[in-house]
Amino acid sequence: MKITMNTNDFISAIKVLDKISVNNVLPILNSVLITVQNGKVKLTRTNVENTINVYFPADFDSYGTILLPKKMVEMLKNLREDKVTITESSIITNRKVMDYNRMNSEEYPDVNRKFNKVFFELPEKELNRMLEVKYCISSTDAARPILCGVCFDGNRTVGIDGYRMSVREGNYNSDIHNVVVNSNTINLLDKVINKNSNEKVKVSGETFDGKIRQFVKFEIGNIEVIGLTIHGEYFNYKNFVPQDFETEITVDVAEMLYEVEFMFKASNKEKPDIIKIITENGKLLLRGTLTEMEFDKEASFKATQKEQNKADDEYDCLMDKFKMGIIKKKPKRKSVKEVKIYTPKEISHVKSEVEANVQGQDILMGFNVRYIYEALKQTATDRVKLKALAKTSPMIITADGNNFEMVLPVRL
Repeated sequence: MKITMNTNDFISAIKVLDKISVNNVLPILNSVLITVQNGKVKLTRTNVENTINVYFPADFDSYGTILLPKKMVEMLKNLREDKVTITESSIITNRKVMDYNRMNSEEYPDVNRKFNKVFFELPEKELNRMLEVKYCISSTDAARPILCGVCFDGNRTVGIDGYRMSVREGNYNSDIHNVVVNSNTINLLDKVINKNSNEKVKVSGETFDGKIRQFVKFEIGNIEVIGLTIHGEYFNYKNFVPQDFETEITVDVAEMLYEVEFMFKASNKEKPDIIKIITENGKLLLRGTLTEMEFDKEASFKATQKEQNKADDEYDCLMDKFKMGIIKKKPKRKSVKEVKIYTPKEISHVKSEVEANVQGQDILMGFNVRYIYEALKQTATDRVKLKALAKTSPMIITADGNNFEMVLPVRL
């Protein structure tokens, strides 16, 4: 089998494949699988859960597969010749021949999957907008793994991490509901898509019938991104969203974001600081209490003493067993290292006023400053509405009611 291709086409395809993280425990995954099938040439790299395929033009003499070792792939990135020919055991240009040990492509994971149903199509830049919700999905949640992905529900996408929620509504028709695509696939898509392109993205997969492991495919031009969905029942997120509000605050996004960002950048990164959102006499006031972590000598002493007492009790128990002949080796007394405890210490109070149109009841609500900052950063419009029902209810940040961020307050 012999494949001849444009060197720049090959290098461009490899740059796309490099965006996928592979498992170094399985060295074969660092290789690149070249497949000639149905008149097309395809490059593949996978980490089993995620796969990228890149199609490109090339000349070939037969159908089949070639498994190209990692070292040869890296060498090819440095080629200057316009054309390169690859066989099962050599790489040939008009100046050089590079031989390599032939690899058995049958040992490469089977990445051929059937995607029998097209769920929806949308432009790349629209998909990018729909994936904005990824900022508030959980990175790890052993108790609720369903939250570690973006939910595709009709023409909506949803991200939830237990403390906040983000929802986007798109202008397309979709045949899937409550299908959750894992965060690794979402992050991979974010690296691949052209955020300003109108090229169509086709999303297809299996008929979702409750199987544990199912895959979904995103076709973007000559690139395919394939990833796993998360098995389980997604939260009925619509029930979480308040429908009635006692307070509605219309603000300029840039102005409020400036004040919140100022507090966020100065805030404690180890333990979240709180920002208070207050309305009084038609005014919107922001109050931030900024802290830093300080060594707590007394708490550290108590924690160290507690651990030392545990070690002493364990030593006494082992000594009793030693004296009774239950164990033969005399135990050694342990000396516990100091347990260091750090607690937040207030270093500053920041007060600011934001021009706003306040309607309804006055409020005093507290929020994690990072959550408010990240929610405002997602807003693409000049003005938004902050909607609240009560000091213990979520706050909605939205421009149109269909696309919104929701943040849970903290108890003050």
